[in-house]
Amino acid sequence: MVALTDRRFIIQNEETKFKAACSESVFQRMGSVNNFIVNRENTQHDFNLNGRYNIITPPFFFPDGFMSYPWAFEIVDVHMMIGDVGTSGFTELDLKWTNDTESLSYASMFTTKPKAGPTAAAYSSIRVGQTKTGWTAPVLSKTTFDAYDKIKADITDVMGGPVSGVYLKIYVRPRDTV
Repeated sequence: MVALTDRRFIIQNEETKFKAACSESVFQRMGSVNNFIVNRENTQHDFNLNGRYNIITPPFFFPDGFMSYPWAFEIVDVHMMIGDVGTSGFTELDLKWTNDTESLSYASMFTTKPKAGPTAAAYSSIRVGQTKTGWTAPVLSKTTFDAYDKIKADITDVMGGPVSGVYLKIYVRPRDTV
């Protein structure tokens, strides 16, 4: 089967009023609208570390807490941003996950962790699949999770010098488990 094309149709009153013919066109439009919504439905979670973050020796856990949802979910994209860049080394982030147990054992979700170096532009960012000077783009090895799985962000390395602010934005959408 072939999915209907995602379209943002507005259903007109004349198509649905009493005694109106219920045509294939109306069902195709409704299906296209449904696909439009389902393919773009997402939420986001931000891990933010404002200010001078390289005063703490890595590795350390982001103080923003954990990410978890009461439904099965998948990560659609990861977006790392930095403020002022330093003069040496790299700032590298990691996302780690565990299932819904009391386990303290977390595993990395990356095959390649996102990182920024001193040649990256200040106040710039990188996403999965991008290439930019001074950056290493994230490559995810795990993208699907069960309800209540937990995700945390760690800083594994920091640039030296006058850095300020590092941020990780994760785009998530519900996952069909059937």
